[in-house]
Order: sequence, then structure tokens, then C-alpha cells
Amino acid sequence: MKQVGADLARAADYDGTGARVAVLDTGADADHPDLQGRITASENFTDTDTTDDRQGHGTHVAISAAAAGGRGTGA
Repeated sequence: MKQVGADLARAADYDGTGARVAVLDTGADADHPDLQGRITASENFTDTDTTDDRQGHGTHVAISAAAAGGRGTGA
């Protein structure tokens, strides 16, 4: 995607290794196979008592963000 310079990153052989990403969404299923051991921190900005994803959207977005090298399969 030229808009964000992805073509330049790929040309420089940058694959995202070591990058940290924040996902602000509906939570995440930390037990999902594509996310196990990859969530290093979580914060709850709602009036609920959990960061668990009750809608599935946050898990899907987190897997997309964590899919370096094509490892993510989608939620």
C-alpha cells in the first residue's frame, strides 16, 4: 500500500519483526490459537470487568495485526 509506505518497507526487507501494535477494540480472545502467547498487555476502558472479546471483532482485528508472515488465519 503506497499510501502508508508499505512498498518502501517491503523493499527494505522489513517484515514487522519486533514491532509492537496496540489494538483498541472490543477485547481479544487470548486463548485463540493465533493469539496465544502474543498478547503482552491489556487494558479495560469500559465499565465491564473483563477484556474478553464478547463480539469477536476485536479478536479478528488483533489476529490481522498479529499476522506477520501470514500466520494469522482469521477469527
